[in-house]
Amino acid sequence: MQIQVPEISLWQVLPELIVLATAVGVLASDLFVKSVQRVNVTLTATLGLLIAFFTARSLEASATPIFAGMVVRDSLSILLDQIFLAGAMLVTWIGHEYARRNPRQFPEFTALVLFATIGMMVIAMSADLIPLFVGIELLSLPLFVLAGSDKDRLASGEASLKYFLLGAFSTGFLVYGIAFIFGVTRTTNLTVIGQSLAAHAEATPLLVLGFALLLVGLGFKISLAPFHMWAPDVYQGAPTPATAWIATGSKIAGFVALMRVFTLPDVSFAALSDYWTPGIWWLALITMIIGNAGALMQSDLKRMLAYSSIAHGGYLAMAFTSGTRIGAEATLFYMAAYLLMTVGAFGVAIAASRSGQECEKIADLSGLARQRPWLAFAMSIFMLSLAGMPGTAGFVGKLWLFGAAVQAQYYSLALIGVLTTLLSFYYYLRVIVYMYVHEPDDRLLFNRYSFSNGLALTVCAVGLVGLGVFPNLLWSTIRLCTGAV
Repeated sequence: MQIQVPEISLWQVLPELIVLATAVGVLASDLFVKSVQRVNVTLTATLGLLIAFFTARSLEASATPIFAGMVVRDSLSILLDQIFLAGAMLVTWIGHEYARRNPRQFPEFTALVLFATIGMMVIAMSADLIPLFVGIELLSLPLFVLAGSDKDRLASGEASLKYFLLGAFSTGFLVYGIAFIFGVTRTTNLTVIGQSLAAHAEATPLLVLGFALLLVGLGFKISLAPFHMWAPDVYQGAPTPATAWIATGSKIAGFVALMRVFTLPDVSFAALSDYWTPGIWWLALITMIIGNAGALMQSDLKRMLAYSSIAHGGYLAMAFTSGTRIGAEATLFYMAAYLLMTVGAFGVAIAASRSGQECEKIADLSGLARQRPWLAFAMSIFMLSLAGMPGTAGFVGKLWLFGAAVQAQYYSLALIGVLTTLLSFYYYLRVIVYMYVHEPDDRLLFNRYSFSNGLALTVCAVGLVGLGVFPNLLWSTIRLCTGAV
C-alpha cells in the first residue's frame, strides 16, 4: 500500500511558530534565570509578537489548503492573525502594569496569553473541523488557567472553576456536533462538506442536530444568550488583563469559527442557511436585550463591561445573521474596533488603582479627570466608542452592522439594535459622569501608571478615533480579504 505524505509548508505557519517560540522562551527564562524583571518579559513578548506580525504581513495569500487540506492560508486568515497579534501585544502591555503587585507570576501570565493567541490563529486558518476544534481548545485551556492566576484572591479561583466547568460542558456539545456532522457527510473538511450539502441540500435530523450542537458550543465561547451565564462572574473574578483577553480574543475567535463554518462561500452550512439563520436571529435578539438590560443594573465596573460584552456579541451576531458579504465585512471591522475599545477600558481599570487597591466599582473612578486627566480622556473615548458615538470606530462599526441587517431585510432586528444602543448610552455615560462630575476622595490618590500601560491606552484611543474618522484605512483591507475567500 502506498502512503501519501501530505505537503508540509512550515513557511505558511511561521507566525504561529514564532509565537510558540516566544512563549517557550518566556517560560525558559523564568525557569533558568533566578530573577527575571518584568520589563524583560514584556520586551521579549513584544519583540516576538512584532516579528510574527510582520511575518504574517509578508505571507502570500493562497486559497489552496495545505497540510492535507486541514488549514488554509488565505487573505482572511492573514488579516485575523494580525488582529490577534496586535491584541496580544496590548494585553501584554496592560498586564505589565497589573503584575506590579506580583511580578513572579508575570512570565506565566505572558506565556499563557501567547499560547491562547496561537489557538486563535489556528482557528483563523482552519479549513477542517478537526483543527478548528484543536484551536478552540488551545485557546480555552490557557484562558481557564489565566482566570484563576491571581492566587491571592478567592474570587479568581472561583472564576476559573466556573469557566472550566462550563467550558468543558460546551466542549462536549462541540464534539457531539462534529461527530453528527461527520456521520452524515463522512468528512470533516469544510469545503467538502459544503460541496456535499450544495449538491444534496437535505436537512436530515442528524445534520440539524449536529448544527444545533455546534452552535451551542460556539455560542458559549462568544457568550450569546442564553449561554452567557458564566461571563459576569468570570469577568469580575479573573485578573483584569486576563479578563481583557477573555472578553476580546475569545469572543473574536468564536465569531471567526462561526464565519468559517456557516457563512463563507463553498463551506459547510452555507447551503442550509434557511435552517440555521432563524436560530441565530433569535439568539442575536435575546443577547442584545439581556446584555444591555443587565449592564444597566451594575455598579461593578467589570460586571458592567461583562454585560456590555454580551450585548456587543448580539450586535455582531445580528450582522452575521445577514449572511451577506457586507455583513461579513461589518463583522470583521467591528471585531477590530471592539478589541481596541474593550482592551482600552480594562487597561484604564488597571491604571486607575488607588492606594494599592484596584478599581472595582464605577464609583472608584470619581474625580479621575482631576488627578489623571489623560486616563479620564482615554476612558471617555472608550465608553463613547462602545456606545456608538459619531467620530469613533464604534459608530462606524455599528452603522455597518445595522446596515447589513437592513440589507438582509431584518428590519425588526435592526430596530432592536438601535433601541438597545440608545439604552446603552445611559450606563456608558454614567462612567464619564463619575470621572468628570463627582468629587474625588483627596485622601486616596490614583497611582502613577507605567509607560507600557500608557502606550497601550494611547494606541487604543488613537486607533478608535483614527478608524472613526478614516474607516477606509481598515475597511479597504477587509474588502480585499472577503473578496478573495
